Amino acid sequence: MINDVFVVDAAAHSYNLAEDNYAVGRYSQAVVDAFYGAHYNLSPVGYRLPREQFTRDWTVGETAKMLYVETDYDYACHHVLPINAFKAEY
Repeated sequence: MINDVFVVDAAAHSYNLAEDNYAVGRYSQAVVDAFYGAHYNLSPVGYRLPREQFTRDWTVGETAKMLYVETDYDYACHHVLPINAFKAEY
């Protein structure tokens, strides 16, 4: 909460960006490069993760910690979106 106001992340996404999740014959590396580039260029210094730490399969616990412990979010809408550059996991 911020000043007693309930805070919602209306579009939370989590992806398995590990290399073993790349789909065969797709543009997986380009998609991962774009995701990592967005993370690196939009994150302030001190919050930028090294590429090897960012491009992996995050656990539910790690994702929950980032969303609810390390931010002011009280609620998040998790959206599952198929990206054909990766193996289907839904």
